[in-house]
Amino acid sequence: MKTYIFLSFLVLASSFVLVGKPPAGFSPIFNGKDLSGWWGLKTEDPAKWMNLSSEELKKKKKASIEDIKKHWTVKEGILINDGKGLYLSTEKNYKDFELLVDYKT
Repeated sequence: MKTYIFLSFLVLASSFVLVGKPPAGFSPIFNGKDLSGWWGLKTEDPAKWMNLSSEELKKKKKASIEDIKKHWTVKEGILINDGKGLYLSTEKNYKDFELLVDYKT
């Protein structure tokens, strides 16, 4: 069984900032413009949604995107959460990574 890690953010009334170009060897996961590449999840076992049929996963992602659009916004390159709704999670799964994050509460 492969182990995957997905990045999720639970942020109460805080923001993430895209500050310039990432350091050498790092790739940005937030484009500074919109919520592309993200969907929403609750606290749950990733194996549960990873084992859904493609149709069930598509339905889950669609509903989650509707939720995150209500509670997450991007303004002037800043990712903002109103303290409600689902966790923001990357669509891409990662493993063996270093994460650099700038945030303000």
